[in-house]
Amino acid sequence: NGVMTMTNENLTKARDSAQFAAEDLRQALTGSDPVEALILLPMIGDAARLVQQVEALISARAARG
Repeated sequence: NGVMTMTNENLTKARDSAQFAAEDLRQALTGSDPVEALILLPMIGDAARLVQQVEALISARAARG
C-alpha cells in the first residue's frame, strides 16, 4: 500500500527530526545562562515527548498490521 508506506516514512522522518531537535536543544542548554535554561528545559521536554508520541504511533501502526 503506497499510502501506508509514505505515512510510515513521514512518521519516521518526524520522529528523527524531533530527536535532532531535542539533541540540539540539549546542546544549546550547555551554553545557556539561567534564564535561557528556564526556557530551554520545557522545550527539551516537549521535543522528547513528541519523540515518544510518534514512536508510540509507529508501534501501534505496526502492531495493527
